[in-house]
Amino acid sequence: LTYLDLSRGGPVPESMLRAISELKDLRALKLGYSNISGAGLRILSRLAKVEKLGLVACARVDDDAAAELAKWDTLKYVDLQDTKVTEKGLDALRRAKPSLEILFAAPPAGKPY
Repeated sequence: LTYLDLSRGGPVPESMLRAISELKDLRALKLGYSNISGAGLRILSRLAKVEKLGLVACARVDDDAAAELAKWDTLKYVDLQDTKVTEKGLDALRRAKPSLEILFAAPPAGKPY
């Protein structure tokens, strides 16, 4: 299995994250609209071949979660649209992984996360 889309799947329990982390050939993972957090991304960091990660609208993805992504050696692309990652967290991720392609849009002025 090289591609897994669990977007809009709702809760992603730790047991599922641990099972996903065993998919050694996984290259693309979409977890949009889920409850994934920095702790969950730490579990998934064992995925040695993931190049693309979709985290659109994951309300628990914040600057700490973005810092976890800096540790993903093979990551080339991440979608962080509509997450709680701030410009500060984004800048830190860019400094840590300058070649990483990041899809990010700050929320409109006045719109809370």
